[in-house]
Amino acid sequence: MKILSIGDVHGRDSWKFAINYWDLDTINEYDKIVFVGDYVDSFDIDDLVMIDNLLNIIELKKKYPEKIVLLWGNHDIQYFFGENKYLCSGFRKSIFIRLHEIFIENRDLFQLAYQYKNYLWTHAGIHKGWYKQWIENKKYIIRNGEVKDLLIDKTGNEADILNFCFEAKHDAIFHIGWSRNGNQKVGGPLWADKNETYRKPVLGLHQIIGHSHVDSIKHYQNYQNSLTSTTYIDCMASTPYDYYLINL
Repeated sequence: MKILSIGDVHGRDSWKFAINYWDLDTINEYDKIVFVGDYVDSFDIDDLVMIDNLLNIIELKKKYPEKIVLLWGNHDIQYFFGENKYLCSGFRKSIFIRLHEIFIENRDLFQLAYQYKNYLWTHAGIHKGWYKQWIENKKYIIRNGEVKDLLIDKTGNEADILNFCFEAKHDAIFHIGWSRNGNQKVGGPLWADKNETYRKPVLGLHQIIGHSHVDSIKHYQNYQNSLTSTTYIDCMASTPYDYYLINL
């Protein structure tokens, strides 16, 4: 399994160079290409350029629906939900309506988490304490009248549970921790900070994470548990054509 991971885009088109967007043969070299979210919001990119870039990513997903994985980022959900409580830095009121329309029309193309074996992709990562309190110890989640018993339905695929919780708008998914000026002890998978997930990752998972800016891709192996690591890939602002490749 050859999986390419693309960090936070924020309106940049450098992802096209990372995957050689113009050469379909190159794209077909990968089994999966995972974007970890935050396709919008920038302090230096024109509105129309940003919109066009997002549409290019969506078009790629439609062309390769089984190969391309699009994750939600915290900057994306503020436009998708259109609620003030999800606002974050860089919000562009000038294109809110257009971005809201795009995300609503293509909502089924996005997901909160993706997992292959014990490798888990989310935008901001999963903190051990957050997961234990809000997922493992949460017996029921209700979505559109559907009740999911997490204790019974837990199959070992954390991504399935996280995606269900997102669709149910489980409050903890959107938690913002103290380190990000929020009112929770730690953040959820859209807002967790590197200092949170690096210190206390979920044991037994190799996590690939965006959100927390790094100068270059940073990989941290947990030396007490060989099946646990965290890799941070939000580095496109510093190294525009950098990406993370896994061969499994």
